[in-house]
Amino acid sequence: LQHAKNAGGLYLGLGLLRDRLGRTREALPVLYQSLDMYENACHATGTFVESSLVAKAHMSVGHAHEHLGEYVDAEKHMRSAVGVFERTVGGESPLLAGALGSLGKVQAAQGKVGEAVKNLAHALDLEVAKDAFHTRTVWELLEEIKNLAH
Repeated sequence: LQHAKNAGGLYLGLGLLRDRLGRTREALPVLYQSLDMYENACHATGTFVESSLVAKAHMSVGHAHEHLGEYVDAEKHMRSAVGVFERTVGGESPLLAGALGSLGKVQAAQGKVGEAVKNLAHALDLEVAKDAFHTRTVWELLEEIKNLAH
C-alpha cells in the first residue's frame, strides 16, 4: 500500500514537472498513471478506503487538460476531485475551496455561466471563512465572478 502511494507521488511529481516545463502533452500519461496508482491503492487492503491523494491527482490531470484547452476533460476530473475532497477532508477544507475555484474557472471557459458562478461563489465563501486567507486568491475569485456577471 505504501509503495503504491510512493510510486503515485513520484509519477505525480514527474507529471507536474513536465507540465510546468510546457510539456503538458507528455505530462498527461504520467499524471494518469499517478491517478491509477492512487485509485488502486484505495483498494489495496481489500476494503475501499478513499484518499484525498486521488483528488489531488484528479486536479493535476484536470489542470493539464485545462492548459491544453481541453475543458470538457478538465471539468470531468475537477468535478471528480471536488467529490473526493468533500468526502475525505470535509465541506470546509481549503483543498475543496481550491478545487471549486478551478472547476468554476473551467466552467466559465466553456460558457457555463450559472454553474461557474455557483462554484466560484462557493469557493469564495470557503476562502474568506479560513483563519488566514490569501487576498490574491479572494481577489481572483471576485474578478472571475464579476467578469461573468457582465
